[in-house]
Amino acid sequence: MASIKERNGKYCVIYTYIDESGNKKQKWETYKTKAEAKQRKKEIEYKEGLGQFIIPQCKYLRELLDEYVSLYGRDKWSLSTYDRNTGLINNYIRPMIGDILDEDRKRNAELFEEAFYGKKNLNPQMIDAGTEKMITVPDGVDAETLMKVLGNPEMVALLSSLAKTIQK
Repeated sequence: MASIKERNGKYCVIYTYIDESGNKKQKWETYKTKAEAKQRKKEIEYKEGLGQFIIPQCKYLRELLDEYVSLYGRDKWSLSTYDRNTGLINNYIRPMIGDILDEDRKRNAELFEEAFYGKKNLNPQMIDAGTEKMITVPDGVDAETLMKVLGNPEMVALLSSLAKTIQK
């Protein structure tokens, strides 16, 4: 059984379901118009009556993105917007965060920040193994101070130009 509730000028379809661990959960879906909400309510009740109503279970963020596009993209976006948004999702979002589990959202947000701000790629299939370089710190040089120096972009530029001069 589903119900409709108006909130902030939009209409929410509210229904309960049993998750895979046997717990009773409540789901809210928001629609712009009352007609859309009524249509979704009828669809839920019809499928429940047939025993075919399945709540989408998104284990990974890529599955959540697919569900989002199928619910909102196909019906509400114009063709050019649909092409642009699916292109952005497939080329930029999915490779970076598509393989993150959708269980712990706080941790997912931290992983997203690490990936976005740290330019770190979380997809293990796309990691280039040859990009990491190791150096040996000579005796008498403080490794922590060396890391601070190498973290300064001006010092890196100076050392790079010095290295190019030495190589010639």
